[in-house]
Amino acid sequence: MSGTRVVFSCDGDYTVTGDGAVACAGTWMAQVMPAPFDISQIDPAVWWGHFGAGFMIIASFFVMGRKIKAIIGVVK
Repeated sequence: MSGTRVVFSCDGDYTVTGDGAVACAGTWMAQVMPAPFDISQIDPAVWWGHFGAGFMIIASFFVMGRKIKAIIGVVK
């Protein structure tokens, strides 16, 4: 299990002993932790696709706002 990160959890209550050690009233269980997020794992094409989609959403609201403003100006 080299390189695998685990975290220990207790299915009972935690208690702290007089010398500062943590004791478990139940059983200790080891759970495998997922790998931390690494930005280098993201495919650049996918990243640019998501960026473009977000930009298009914001741009569409901007364009709609400009058109609504123009229509209101004509109506007045």
